[in-house]
Parts: sequence; C-alpha cells; structure tokens
Amino acid sequence: MKFLSLTSLALATSFMPFALAAPAPNTDLVERQSPADAPAALAIVNQLYVDVKKYTATINSTAASLSKTSSPAQKAAAGKTFKSAIASINTLVVKTTSSIKALPGKASVKRDAESAETLAVRQVNPADPTGLATTLTLILLEIGGALNNIIAILGLITSPLVF
Repeated sequence: MKFLSLTSLALATSFMPFALAAPAPNTDLVERQSPADAPAALAIVNQLYVDVKKYTATINSTAASLSKTSSPAQKAAAGKTFKSAIASINTLVVKTTSSIKALPGKASVKRDAESAETLAVRQVNPADPTGLATTLTLILLEIGGALNNIIAILGLITSPLVF
C-alpha cells in the first residue's frame, strides 16, 4: 500500500515541471487595431441604441396593454407585434455589425508595450468617457428588460442557467 502511494506521488510530481513551465508571452510588441475608426464605431453603436429603444418601447407599450388575464386572442395579436419588433432588433444588430466590420482602419499596428499609458489615454474619450462598452451594456439591458416584460405578460416560464 505504501508502495502504491509513493508511486502515485512520484508520478504526479514528475509532470509538475511541464505544467509550471508555460511559455512567457512576448511583451516587446503589442498588436492593436487602429483606433482611427473608434469614433465611427461608437457613433454606429449609439445609433443602434437609439433604434433599439424605439422597438423596445413598442414591445413595452404592447405588453402594458395586456395583463395575465388577457384573452388568448389578445395575447396572439401581441405576440405578432413582439415577433415583429424582435425581428427588427435582430436585423438592426446584423446591419450594425456589418457596418462596423466595413469601417476602414482594420490594419493592425504594432506598438511598444511601454506605450500602454498613451493607449489608455486614447481609449478614454473626454466627450464620452463611458464609451462603447457602456453603450453595448445599455443595449443589452434594454433588450433584456423588454424580453423579461414579454415573459412576464405571456406567463412563460424561464429556467435558471446551470453551469
């Protein structure tokens, strides 16, 4: 029994150097996408947010006119409105993605890792310090809120995510 334990320990520790000896990343050069098209991308995403809010307003106003006791015919009519609005939001997202992908300045440029400070300064726009990430978060919250409203009104059941 002791032999088996010692053998297992020896085998396990023989693989440790391979697990701990991961190659170090090359920090001499950092490859980044050119930030020249960042304001254009932000403008496109801001327009997406404005357009998404129009469709979620339609969803929310339709949902507000219903209750859990609404007739199946009323819910079916509302379902058509919901489906149309969601399809429109999907189309907007696809068009926005295509527009951003079509922006010029896709060439990557190499910068020294030491210029990370200047890169961080460029990423914060004084006119809009929240930037792209916040706008995308607002879009997701807007869509999620509208979908939660649909789920609540139509009496649908959601299942929790299991990881």
